[in-house]
Amino acid sequence: MYARSNFPTTLNAFLYGEERTHIITQVRITSDMGGDGSSKDLNGSKKELWVVKDDPRNKKWVFYCKTLFQLQITQNRKEEIERTHDIPYSNLWKYFGVDYESCDKSDIKMFISMLLDSMKLEMPTMSLKRTVNDDPDAEEEIHIKLTNIETICHARHIITVDEKSLPLTISLVGNDRLYFGIKAVTFNRQELSEHGIFLRVDSEEWKYDQEYINKLPRGKKKESLKYHYSLPQVLEEKGFAYIFRYLKFNKEQIPFVENVFGDITKIDVFTKQEMDKL
Repeated sequence: MYARSNFPTTLNAFLYGEERTHIITQVRITSDMGGDGSSKDLNGSKKELWVVKDDPRNKKWVFYCKTLFQLQITQNRKEEIERTHDIPYSNLWKYFGVDYESCDKSDIKMFISMLLDSMKLEMPTMSLKRTVNDDPDAEEEIHIKLTNIETICHARHIITVDEKSLPLTISLVGNDRLYFGIKAVTFNRQELSEHGIFLRVDSEEWKYDQEYINKLPRGKKKESLKYHYSLPQVLEEKGFAYIFRYLKFNKEQIPFVENVFGDITKIDVFTKQEMDKL
């Protein structure tokens, strides 16, 4: 049983109140009722309440989901459900190539938003047909699933810093619907250590117009992140080389960038406007 104190008791509490431990609060609304036996509101939609809370003691974030509609949990029982999913701080490196200590509050909120956008409430057994021999008290399997955060394209270089060779990998990463950004990671063979930077991107500014997309072969229409946007092609033609020149390194061979204000940082942006100037 999950504590109800993790959630506002009403929708109004979400709209007008926020606890300091909440990083993000989100309501998702869908009109797809499917065949899961769930209830719906007067508008024919389902609502899910998502809350992300910080747990600094255990160095993790906790993602909560509560349905604001009833699900058919067993053959004879409907109820609202609550589920949680933990993400350790250390997973920032795994997904985005930066460590927790490199991020300020706004960076953390950005990465948490990306992770939240990759989560969904999954009900894998809802579509299975029941038989008369099934246990009527058997509960449906319901859990939070994190969609894979994958590499769409990448490039590798060997760079020399203070007469030492460092492998550098630059990767465009995203989920199954949009790009998150570009991570550039070095590996120090002597110290067996890795360091990286992250450049966020706006997917929409790289999207082709609909006329172009409509002319794509059927197979490419299905792989939207590879073929509906110009970013992968631009990166392979000149973007990766630009980032390679853009990176700087300190005396410990740790990469960094300078933003438009001249500040040294490990997190910046990568824009189409920059590439159009080349």
